[in-house]
Amino acid sequence: MNEENKIKQPVILVALTILIMYAVSFIPGDVEVLGIKLKNVDIFSDLKEQKEEKQIDKKYKYDPNFDFGYNMKSDNQDSDFTAGEERNIQLASFSGLSGFLNWFSADADASFTSRSPNLKKEKIRGNTKQMAGFFDALKYANRKTVRVAHIGDSIIDGDLVTKALRRKLQKKFGGDAVGFISLTYKGNHFRYTTNHEYDRSDWRTVSFDRNLKQHLIGTDGIVSIPKLGAKVEFTATEIEPYLDGYKEVRLFYSDAKASSFTYSFDGGAKKTAQMKTGSGIQETVLKAPGVAKKITFEFPVNEQAVINGVSLEKSPGVYVDNLAYRGKTGVRLTKVPEEGLKDFQKLLDYKLVIFQFGLNVIDEIGKNPELYETSMIKSIEHFKKSMPGAAFLMVSVNDKGFKDGTKIVTDPDVFLLLGVQQKIAKETNIAFWNLFEAMGGENSMESWVKSNPPLANSDYTHFSDQGADLVGEMLAEALIDAYSKN
Repeated sequence: MNEENKIKQPVILVALTILIMYAVSFIPGDVEVLGIKLKNVDIFSDLKEQKEEKQIDKKYKYDPNFDFGYNMKSDNQDSDFTAGEERNIQLASFSGLSGFLNWFSADADASFTSRSPNLKKEKIRGNTKQMAGFFDALKYANRKTVRVAHIGDSIIDGDLVTKALRRKLQKKFGGDAVGFISLTYKGNHFRYTTNHEYDRSDWRTVSFDRNLKQHLIGTDGIVSIPKLGAKVEFTATEIEPYLDGYKEVRLFYSDAKASSFTYSFDGGAKKTAQMKTGSGIQETVLKAPGVAKKITFEFPVNEQAVINGVSLEKSPGVYVDNLAYRGKTGVRLTKVPEEGLKDFQKLLDYKLVIFQFGLNVIDEIGKNPELYETSMIKSIEHFKKSMPGAAFLMVSVNDKGFKDGTKIVTDPDVFLLLGVQQKIAKETNIAFWNLFEAMGGENSMESWVKSNPPLANSDYTHFSDQGADLVGEMLAEALIDAYSKN
């Protein structure tokens, strides 16, 4: 029996050693313990699949100074932010309960570690001339609402990026309240800027890419069809000063039955409103008795209408609508019905449409970049045709970290995608903002993850709440800078 136990001991010892070495491989190389700097050891590094160096087609080779065919003198980016230069950027805490963090500046050692991002003041480039109508409208935003559609993938989900963009533009040009929200948005519990409650079993949601009956889906990409007695409730939050309430609620819908729905502000007496039965997307405007914080809808008829969503508004100014297409690449946006987009454009009169896609295509872009280029061009042209009077801006993909041995570097496919996106912006004759360069360029994602507070998540792909706010603020700065030079 003793001999048998002795035979097992080396096996157990080897197994424990392998487990310990495997655990040690997850310790980053910059950690210090008792003054000793640890080195990253990865015993499986040679066995892990590595991305091969790829020969990128010349036409898609990434160039930070890409020639969009316009005046390069005005398009050129500024240098990095210098030490001591004041940044008008505030980073909101994730919970929203502790207010704002300290002003961010390039030398804010108290808030950021030595791995702080090397941010760049990246200007909007490409065809900025087609943004003239948007810039002109901003001059009169205090008298007439100026609307922006922010359309993107999970990088903006839950009002991320958009909320900071909205905040800064409203501070500059006026306006408050959150704007448009889809009626049964799947990410409602991730959205801190508005409490949005409904029972999923009371609703049927139809996405643009599964729209078999061709409902009039608008810029939000989905419609919601109520079952008997369906309810939905929107409550303003105090996470941002400009989101403390609203005076007007606009309900958008189509294919309504001759019927009425009920609504109430702040839990008060229920009121009844008649649904409009005309063709196309209809609008019913509900006025609050003062500044309301909550509105509750009840739909007493089964499949009463095909509902797009609501817009919560308070005063003239700038409204930036967060329109997140979760898990999408952007190439199938041609499936959003042209009639629905046109109707929404008539009702909301978007002056600027921002496209921010890319994360969901990085791993596939190397297989057929030409297909992505042509498909995305078709999507953008589809929106341009359907939304006359709007300017268009593409935001590039952000940096995405990839583990190469013991180092975190830029995923090689990011460079290919950036090159494709630059060509898409040029071919569609729209404006382009290079988020990749603005956040620091090559290998910058690691510094975002390791900042204090973290500006990106440990997947080295998605931004934290604070990081998304920083991106929104930088984009707003770029827009304001372009406006000032218009």
